[in-house]
Amino acid sequence: MEEDIQRDQEGAKNYATVSLFCLSVTNPFRNNIIYFVLVNPWFDRFILFVIASNCIFLSLDKEVEILTANGSTIDFVFLILYTCESLLKIVAMGFCLKEHSYLRNGWNVLDFSVVFLGWLSLVVNSGAMSGIKVVRTLRPLKAIK
Repeated sequence: MEEDIQRDQEGAKNYATVSLFCLSVTNPFRNNIIYFVLVNPWFDRFILFVIASNCIFLSLDKEVEILTANGSTIDFVFLILYTCESLLKIVAMGFCLKEHSYLRNGWNVLDFSVVFLGWLSLVVNSGAMSGIKVVRTLRPLKAIK
């Protein structure tokens, strides 16, 4: 059973045997997250839809008045969605210590950096941190993966 859990349907994805120092592959909560994130194809499809939507909003940001007026709210919604994606993947894959964990993948490092800098820009919220908004434009790179 444990061997079946450590592979998705194609057998291509692996992940750490322990996540966050306490969730083993036999933990029912983690098993549900693993299935939802790594096995279920709808999770990736939803994330690609979110990325495509983010691209559209980024391209129309200064063109459509309602989007310009609500830009910070829209950015916050996307930040929440990307944060949820990262947290679910961290629970499923483990964070960084084990092989095949979340931060052992270059795309996930990019995702985590964008999420971290997004939250940092919200906390600091000063003129010096306004350049971090440029980092959010890197997020659509995940679509070419």
